Amino acid sequence: MADSPSFSFVVDRQGAEVDHLGEYVEIDRPRRLVFTWATRDSRPEVSRVVVDIIALDDGCELTLSHEMAPGWAADTELAAGSWRMMLDTLAGALG
Repeated sequence: MADSPSFSFVVDRQGAEVDHLGEYVEIDRPRRLVFTWATRDSRPEVSRVVVDIIALDDGCELTLSHEMAPGWAADTELAAGSWRMMLDTLAGALG
């Protein structure tokens, strides 16, 4: 996947910078997006995020699955809450 498009973004978590990075594995507009997900500190242990979007008469339905490595099992609720917050923010922005 060395030639795959990639991303990196840094967030401030209570004064500590956390760099999130990944590579896009599949882009099937407007239906599906699949990418790897990690923090710079957790590499090479990466997880996989799958976003499926189904068109509806009055908008769309988005399903997000985050397949985390076993070492991150204790963080599943934290990750789920973070994804909910991001998706709620996106829904608000899209109105």
